[in-house]
Amino acid sequence: PSGARQDVLSDTSPVELLPFAAHQVSVNGEQDQIAPPILGESYTDKAIATGSDARFVLVPNTGHVELVAPGSEAFELQAAILLEALAD
Repeated sequence: PSGARQDVLSDTSPVELLPFAAHQVSVNGEQDQIAPPILGESYTDKAIATGSDARFVLVPNTGHVELVAPGSEAFELQAAILLEALAD
């Protein structure tokens, strides 16, 4: 914190910066215990409530690491989501 930034966590929190103009997709593994799905779902609900274009994707039978493991189904799903977004 400083005189210019009293609450560093608040002024960099995605929720505090809503709404965003960009389309947002929150992807969570159903079995993720590091970042439980409720975090992504809650953020997405708040984003939508502010008028943001957002959606939540729950990946079944998936934990946390699979989301960033190339070759996993969860990784491939996220790659497809990104390619779809880039095509728009």
